[in-house]
Amino acid sequence: MSLEQVCVRITENTHVSKARRASARIAQELSFEPVADGNLAIIVTELARNVLLHGGGGEVVLQPCKGPSTSTYVNVIALDRGTGIADISRAMADGYSSAGTPGTGLGAVRRLAITFDFYTKPGEGTAILARIASNPTERAEDSETTGAVCVPVAGETRCGDVWEHQDQSGRRLIMIADGLGHGIGAADAAEEALAAFRANLHKSPKEIIEAAHGRLQKTRGAAISVAELDFQRQIVHYSGIGNIAGTIVADGKSRSMISHNGIVGHASERVREFTFPWQQDAFLIMHSDGLTGRWNLERYQGLQLKPPSLIAAVLYRDFKRERDDATVVVSCQARAA
Repeated sequence: MSLEQVCVRITENTHVSKARRASARIAQELSFEPVADGNLAIIVTELARNVLLHGGGGEVVLQPCKGPSTSTYVNVIALDRGTGIADISRAMADGYSSAGTPGTGLGAVRRLAITFDFYTKPGEGTAILARIASNPTERAEDSETTGAVCVPVAGETRCGDVWEHQDQSGRRLIMIADGLGHGIGAADAAEEALAAFRANLHKSPKEIIEAAHGRLQKTRGAAISVAELDFQRQIVHYSGIGNIAGTIVADGKSRSMISHNGIVGHASERVREFTFPWQQDAFLIMHSDGLTGRWNLERYQGLQLKPPSLIAAVLYRDFKRERDDATVVVSCQARAA
């Protein structure tokens, strides 16, 4: 289960402190133990400084999450479009710092995190993912199969987009809702869509959107898409109203799924559901119109081997629109060990 994410734009030194303060608030909300709180502060500080000094500026996204049991953790994602990491082995050395950071280095970040990964490309920048658990003795869970970036437009504190996924014995449901416009009114509409989703997990994507339609009539409305991945039958059921994109990527090809025009809660066409084939090594990518549709996963060599959260972060970094809330969700089937 994901909670509201925080995005800090890093363009000057004061933003490093801003990111650290934001992480401290999240750690308090998630009841982090003192050692884990300190480790989170070190990771956020190091990655934010790296973004500023090595990447020429960028963003740090903080993703508070609740695991399948009682565990809680924070994903720290650092994004820049700088020169990339030229000497990866040296950069990963514990204590190495090439630009006057606190001296912890990416090697120490990797040591403190329960999950650590990155994607870098010369001349195009770097994306780094570090996960820290509220309990410092906790180890990484099974490989991540669904990840997302969901952040408000600059200047807003509440995001008008929401997303969620639920796994149920060979079946995965994923929803994105984009409240009309942005700000508080959009966020209220999106939260109603989320409540409808949670109350109807036993239903089909079409039925979930139909249930949301009634709840959203008191709001400004939203675009909503719901996907159901049936791993046993190797199919995807998909239903969407409004401008949320859904794509299946497999074998180097992308197949767009169908959404209809309209606004859930107000005027919309009859809700329809479509079925598409799925295969074990495929990716499902859904995003709001806060991203352009011009992305091509094939141009990022090796990115499909990375965790879905990192894939989502790279797509967000490179294809976000600057004047809207943005959400991108990436999901895949569990990979063989």
